[in-house]
Amino acid sequence: MKSYWDTSAVLALNIPGDSLHPAAARCWDELVELPRVWSWVHDLEIPQTVRNLAQRHPPKGPIDHWKGLIQALQEDVSQGVFWPESISLENTFQTARLLSAQYGWHNRVGAVDLLHVAAAQKSGCSVFVTGDRQQAGLARSAGLKTLLLD
Repeated sequence: MKSYWDTSAVLALNIPGDSLHPAAARCWDELVELPRVWSWVHDLEIPQTVRNLAQRHPPKGPIDHWKGLIQALQEDVSQGVFWPESISLENTFQTARLLSAQYGWHNRVGAVDLLHVAAAQKSGCSVFVTGDRQQAGLARSAGLKTLLLD
């Protein structure tokens, strides 16, 4: 079994002031034995989300603070805290399209949410961790055991 932590969950875990941080820390402890997958979707979304946070939250710290968070997460991947999973962009995209067609009428989610759930499926994860209620609904519909941080 493997777990997949979406961007909201990864950042909640790594930003102590985040309202979901305590829930993310508890979930981390509960799932400590499961490998945590890191995909190209994380590589794309997390650094940009951190850059957006740096712009949205003045004065929550200088730019170097936010750059340090991106670097720390990259180090976590290289040190095995997260397991880099090599999944095909094309296959992940096709799975996301199928998820959208099958579940998009009843789950209001964004395109990157679809990509995260597809990446979790493509990497063989059985547990999906998120702080996003709508994405949690999609992950459940897609058959993943879903832990919603709240």
